[in-house]
Amino acid sequence: MPYQCKVSAVEFVEPPADLSSGTAVVRVKLEDGKQSVFTVATMDTPGRWLKEAKSPFRLGRPVLFVRSLQQQAVANAVNWMAADMGGFWLRYYNSEKRPAKGLS
Repeated sequence: MPYQCKVSAVEFVEPPADLSSGTAVVRVKLEDGKQSVFTVATMDTPGRWLKEAKSPFRLGRPVLFVRSLQQQAVANAVNWMAADMGGFWLRYYNSEKRPAKGLS
């Protein structure tokens, strides 16, 4: 039987300033007691990153892209992420092994 990844909580590390655009760091707690901390960003953020960067490429930790930074939108995206590939990406982002830093 494949591994089932179940989310018990999704929390903002710091509340986002603008719910319609930008980035935020979230902590996702799983039912098995593990947690992941990673960045979520709205779809307009990569364009801003490219304008601000001297290089056209942005390498770094993976980001979960969301429709908005509203709690429900982020929770829905995280739940889809947990369902995909048995929660592979949530385990991959596991904060115990790789502490995440927010992207600005």
